[in-house]
Amino acid sequence: MIFQLENVSVLRSGKEILHGVSCAVRPATLTFLTGLNGSGKSTLLQAMTGMLPFSGSISFLGRPLSYWTGKAFAQEVAVIHQLQSHPFDFKVRDFIFLGRFPRLGVWGQYHTRDKEIMEASAEIAGVKDFLDRNLPSLSGGELQKVYVAQALAQDTPVLVMDEPSRFLDPLNRLRFYQLLQDLTARGKTIVCVSHDAEIFEIPQARFLGLREGALVWDGVLEEMGVRAFREEVYQLRS
Repeated sequence: MIFQLENVSVLRSGKEILHGVSCAVRPATLTFLTGLNGSGKSTLLQAMTGMLPFSGSISFLGRPLSYWTGKAFAQEVAVIHQLQSHPFDFKVRDFIFLGRFPRLGVWGQYHTRDKEIMEASAEIAGVKDFLDRNLPSLSGGELQKVYVAQALAQDTPVLVMDEPSRFLDPLNRLRFYQLLQDLTARGKTIVCVSHDAEIFEIPQARFLGLREGALVWDGVLEEMGVRAFREEVYQLRS
């Protein structure tokens, strides 16, 4: 397993946000974390990536999270957090290059291979045409794609994303979810928080549905499954 969670709970300000979540993420799969606002999706993602204390157990590649150093984990997992504001006044190419940082040797120098991966990542994410622009000059959708490019440049087998399509228009959302399917087909493991309706059109995707901090759905959506999913996770009745 890539991630294995057993009875994971998270407290914040004395309130239990996650309640005994147990699940697993298998290799080369596309998994969506879904649920209403405040259901615990981002909290679960942060616990899985070692950003929040938790009770229970979380293992990555068969070892507890505490085993992994920050650099070793970053060589295996690239994380895209929710976009809140523009970062520092980097050029796009320099910001994408930061994704190579966990791969740098003892002298911390970029090499030809790093440049090739940076440019390939920019091409895949659709940002190659504005590599020389500064980040604050970008729209929210453009900046979101730059974050995706940086994560791809990290060149990890696992991608963990928190609402990565948040500022994308409908066409770019479709392209983005096609990219996730393509990456999974090439062997990457992807865990993605999303509210988008487009995810329900991906037949091979797996869904982890949270409601009020509890895991209430774990599986794919078979025929007629979307209706059952929405009733269970969102409590929508039709």
